[in-house]
Amino acid sequence: MRFTLFLVMIAAFFVTSSKAAVFTKSKSDVCVLRLDGDIVAGDFQRFTSVATQYFEGSESQESSANDTICLNSPGGSVAEGIKLATAFQEMGVGTRIAENDGCYSICAIMFMMGQAQGAEVKFVNRKMHMKAQLGFHRPYMLLDSPKLVSARVLPVAYDIALESLTDIMLLATSRSPWSNIPMIKPDLVQLMLKHIGDDLFLIDTVEKAGRFDIDVFGYQTPQQVTDDQLFYACENSFHWQVGLIGGDTDYEKTKARGDETVKLESENDGVSIFNVTSDDMGYSEASCKIRVENNTIAACGYNEMYDVVVGGGACDTQDVNEKAYAINDLARFKPSRKLATLPSNRQDTAPVERKGNEGTCFVFSGKKKLDEETCEVEIDKTPLSTKYSFLWPSGNKTMLQLTRTGFLLNGEDARIIENDGYEICAVNLKTMNLFCFKK
Repeated sequence: MRFTLFLVMIAAFFVTSSKAAVFTKSKSDVCVLRLDGDIVAGDFQRFTSVATQYFEGSESQESSANDTICLNSPGGSVAEGIKLATAFQEMGVGTRIAENDGCYSICAIMFMMGQAQGAEVKFVNRKMHMKAQLGFHRPYMLLDSPKLVSARVLPVAYDIALESLTDIMLLATSRSPWSNIPMIKPDLVQLMLKHIGDDLFLIDTVEKAGRFDIDVFGYQTPQQVTDDQLFYACENSFHWQVGLIGGDTDYEKTKARGDETVKLESENDGVSIFNVTSDDMGYSEASCKIRVENNTIAACGYNEMYDVVVGGGACDTQDVNEKAYAINDLARFKPSRKLATLPSNRQDTAPVERKGNEGTCFVFSGKKKLDEETCEVEIDKTPLSTKYSFLWPSGNKTMLQLTRTGFLLNGEDARIIENDGYEICAVNLKTMNLFCFKK
């Protein structure tokens, strides 16, 4: 009895309860199945039984990409978790962590094995919501009984512990489909092994998700391309290939030095080409060419400091179209930004969206109202700017424009401010007059 109890203890990550995982049909469109609760012996068999009922497999479709499971578990049995992780990888099961759910310990290993496969396709298929939690730590022994353990058990227990850790390492070092990149990168494995018990290594920033190839959903892609996004896209695309080295990357600090970090080089037929100078530029070359079209960005470049390339490598305005590869939208954010703080709606544009909106326009000077008239707003969008034209009854226009460098009100620098009861308010930083629109 002691022997069995001890083996169970050393073959498990720390969990706070012993309630077995429950597999159910998901009620959301995020996944097909859900797993809720601790991972315990028998869960692998329960999963395969439920998966047979609800997963279509790749035989009836191009790939198994739609066969997905949401994970919400504090961890549990290492041995059982390894069986599930291996099944996800071999069967082509995509993994998800839904909003407000958490996946920790051996569950995190299971999540990282999410894949999709088909007759002609195979790819990593794992995604977490921006407000989900994913945490790693190393396996460790939990002695929750005061009973003595026989010394004869220790060598066997030690071998089982090593075998479990070896199995995790084999999963981690297995290659991602069509690449030489491991399913779990070595630096994430190192960080996992440094954290014990409740001291979890959390995937909670843009940089961590990007570095460890974890797709994030639930956030709003920026609707306008701005200089800081272009800068971060270049830096992140370089640094995510190397390690967690972008924590201090800050566009505002770089801009404050007075360097022209982001430069528009050409604009033609709705396509803009920018040159972005990396903070790594100095004795070594480090820059990107970024192509912007319809709010999508693609880049090419070379960072000599780390000897890594983006897209097809170093490029110029003549070959950027051929060498630039699409950039992950997440790379447009500051690397140290917390995932939970990413915009879940259009926070980087003014809130007025529909053409022909009628309402009332106001102009204030301090607390004094200078004008109040019925007006109409029209919107003109391009990939690099959004222009709002507020038409007054007299025929005059108030122009509010969001550019890649900020807001302009009638051609002057402006700042958007919150004002209860109004759709939008902007202060002209030259005249200090306040313009507001209300439906």
